[in-house]
Amino acid sequence: MNINRILVNSTVVGCVFAACFSATALAATHGTLNDSGVNVRAESNTSSTIVDKLNEGDMVEILDKRGNWFNVSYADKNSAYIYEDYIEITETDVTVIDEKVSLREAPGENTGKLDRLNKGDVVTAKGIAGDWLLVNSKGTEGYIPASSVDGDYIDCLSEVDYATAVTEDYGFVTAVTGLNFRTEPTLDGDIISVLPYMTKAEIIDSDDEWVHILTDDGSEGYVSAEYFDVKTDEDSEEALTKGGQLINYAKQFLGTPYVWGGTDLSSGVDCSGFVYCVFKNAEGISLTRSSAGMAANDGYLIDKSELQAGDLVFFDNDGNGTIDHVGIYMYDGYYIHSSSGIKDGVIISTLSDPYGLSSFAYAKRVL
Repeated sequence: MNINRILVNSTVVGCVFAACFSATALAATHGTLNDSGVNVRAESNTSSTIVDKLNEGDMVEILDKRGNWFNVSYADKNSAYIYEDYIEITETDVTVIDEKVSLREAPGENTGKLDRLNKGDVVTAKGIAGDWLLVNSKGTEGYIPASSVDGDYIDCLSEVDYATAVTEDYGFVTAVTGLNFRTEPTLDGDIISVLPYMTKAEIIDSDDEWVHILTDDGSEGYVSAEYFDVKTDEDSEEALTKGGQLINYAKQFLGTPYVWGGTDLSSGVDCSGFVYCVFKNAEGISLTRSSAGMAANDGYLIDKSELQAGDLVFFDNDGNGTIDHVGIYMYDGYYIHSSSGIKDGVIISTLSDPYGLSSFAYAKRVL
């Protein structure tokens, strides 16, 4: 994940007394003075002896809280009192109370995941961002839901303003037969499931051989880098997602018989009938009924190197310049079509087989 986070000036959020109750703090908590010439007293009242004065920016450790007074230690003072209005809590240790909590790049369930925290983990909270806390976990800063942790001084933390520039790394499964989703980055890892072609998933990290991903249902695991294509451009994402949905719809009809002039995806279709019905049913797009008509009237020409899921691929069977066949491009050279050849009906073929190499004419984009 890539993220640029800017933390700007903090604004003091007043302590909620119910949360900052009079009890000995069990976790490390620190604060800074927000004014100069602040009286430090021997006891928690204005009648007690002034033992020192502190200035803006001086740091103290919070020991506990008595009413409106913080019991603090600093330098050579093991115990003294400062009125609460003069201290901003800058950090406090909190304990994770939920079973599993994702540490995220920014506030929000849909932001990038940095790590996973478990019940009982202790992290340092550094600020409030709405219903989220900015925390430090073993040197990594990120955000977790405030409701997922417990601590005496959470509501006394300062509010943090934040600006994010997040580029979510994601990718698509490119194996037309599906891709094994494993528990570990090794062929010996247990198979969680087989991810269908064009499944989209968020990337946690990757290397040359394996990609660590998070699927839409929250499952975390590993897939082969050879069959998982990384994308970051939003326009490409939209187009690929549409194309992937179209292909997933089309694959339902693998094995449907070839019937000349047929337009029934269950009982029989010819090549253009298959393409026509898939686009009509999946996307509500009405194409010209014949392959030659589609070639002449629908979409726009693209280079073969630009092919992506959902593009139309056209073929000239006898090399006379007339379009005789059409299919829908899938990925990595594969396309789905209704064939009247040796193996007939709706099948998946590749542009690199003898027919594809000799008969491919051009491609067009409709989506």
